[in-house]
Amino acid sequence: MALSLGDWTYHFGYRDGGWLRLERDNSASFGHLYGVLENRNREVSRIAVTPQVLERIRVSFNQRFLAENQEFQILEWLHRDLAFAEAWQKGQPVVDVRGAGYFRFVEDGTSPSVFPLDDLDSFRARVLQRFGVGFLAARIEAARATQLDLGESAAEARPALAPPGRHPEWGYGLARRATETATRLTALQLLQNGAALNPEATVSLASGTFAIDPPMRRLLAGFAGQLEEDLLQLVASSRDDMGFALLVGMARLLALRETLQGGRLVVLDTLPEDAERMELVEIESRHIDLEGLRVELDRQLVNLRRQLLKRPLRREADFVVLENVANQLSEVESGRSSGAGLRLAGGSLLPERRARQKIEFIDAPPRDVLKRHLAELREREEAQRARLASDYRYNLLTRNCASELFAQLESAVVVRRGGKAADRRGHVRTTARDVRRGGKAAGRRGHVRTTARDDRRGNAESAEAAALGGHVQPGRGLQFIPFLAAEAARANYRIARRVVLPSHRRRLVAEMRQREGVWALLREANVLTSTVYHPNLEDSAFLFFTDDALPLRPLLGSINLLYGIGATVVGLPLAGFDQGRLLSAGLRGALWSLPELAFVNVRKGSFFFVPREASPDESPGG
Repeated sequence: MALSLGDWTYHFGYRDGGWLRLERDNSASFGHLYGVLENRNREVSRIAVTPQVLERIRVSFNQRFLAENQEFQILEWLHRDLAFAEAWQKGQPVVDVRGAGYFRFVEDGTSPSVFPLDDLDSFRARVLQRFGVGFLAARIEAARATQLDLGESAAEARPALAPPGRHPEWGYGLARRATETATRLTALQLLQNGAALNPEATVSLASGTFAIDPPMRRLLAGFAGQLEEDLLQLVASSRDDMGFALLVGMARLLALRETLQGGRLVVLDTLPEDAERMELVEIESRHIDLEGLRVELDRQLVNLRRQLLKRPLRREADFVVLENVANQLSEVESGRSSGAGLRLAGGSLLPERRARQKIEFIDAPPRDVLKRHLAELREREEAQRARLASDYRYNLLTRNCASELFAQLESAVVVRRGGKAADRRGHVRTTARDVRRGGKAAGRRGHVRTTARDDRRGNAESAEAAALGGHVQPGRGLQFIPFLAAEAARANYRIARRVVLPSHRRRLVAEMRQREGVWALLREANVLTSTVYHPNLEDSAFLFFTDDALPLRPLLGSINLLYGIGATVVGLPLAGFDQGRLLSAGLRGALWSLPELAFVNVRKGSFFFVPREASPDESPGG
């Protein structure tokens, strides 16, 4: 269940560790992932609200998303503080400097030294011309003089209760200060001593794939000039976190120079170094069309090139898109030609190739002081984890994806004047637990009957009804089941229009039936003869699709159950050879066949790659 607000779609999802987190995705990407790659049917309902209510909802969800991320960032930095202090206790700690891996300059794992092939000489000359001969040396000395205070931790800087409209502070703890200082020092030393671009941290495209003709050359040269001006300002910045941006900016500048000199596009490698790799054997077993993927990415690159040439390239965000598409296309081409497979990474790709650096600019504190600090950090980390568990712990019945979405909607449209106080996320929210504590009996459509004993609750429901057309009680009954939650929304909210979008497979099968008749239905009903879906071990093992065969679902489900059990038996002796993948697929196949015996379908099958134009329009219009 999700809420689409223009370009962004918000939904709650279960995360490892038992957390229930609000997630925000690009609406087009979410629709493609959910309806096409994950092959799910979607019901899209448009709720009629005023522009003022829509803006309140948009602001509320965005604030919660940002505040949640900051809450968990606090826990992450506390964890890093603890790891850093423990490393300090054992000897000199080491940090990963983001962006430093794009350069060839670290020979002994400690600090940059004068490099014989200096690609930064012209930029360094401009820096010294603008700021003076001793500028870089002074800045390096200032970075080396940084003092780290053990009392600084992310938890100490965090207020106990953020005021309305404010988010909890991230704090500036020991590990963060040490990492940013090391990154700033590395960037400045690299610029002073000289460095060359690391060829193993870049990707390039053949000139025929992305032509560097005179118009494109002028465009990229103009962007390189603007980037150099931006970097000149950044070098003089007093921000503690300027090091990473300076490293990536200088690496991009060198890549642009190679592009202009060599006549072929060179960009930074943005795929993570520890990215999961899919071997060519698995690619073939999953029937992944690498040629189709290459053609699609090549089409995207051609369209992007056409758009870039329409106006000057001024925004870094536009160049990042080019960088991402070039990385994906290069990965597919090299994977096909070398047989090395594909590196897999999700989300937006950002350049942050790392290099390990020892912390040499600080001395370890006395052992007894460090021991006390470690104890304090462990206590603070546990306290923050407990606070997060109170606010974000998943519960199938009482705090789930549907109940939190309804509760957040209510908190967005209800303006209280003396009722519930703002929580740590900086806004008022009502959870399913709050509703249960009210002890109200619910009507058949989810409306809560109010009494004079709880005027505030009644006012809240009235406000929600006025804004959305009705009130849905979060966490009521079986609303954790998606289709029942959707039914509650339809029954209570002011629905202007509703459309049902079939899954990718069902849409293609329907089109085939119109062209080929009933034979297409029979052919596509099982995984052995289907031309739309190809079995893969990432999905569970099954034989028949049951999502579009309701009358026969128990019969087909029993066959799927036997098929899953058979795959489990065969997969058991093969577990040592295929890392237990067939065994896992068989067990999951048997498990997801059980609901089908009771006319319930969960399994749909999934797709690794489908071109974006295969995503239908999901706007309900009106």
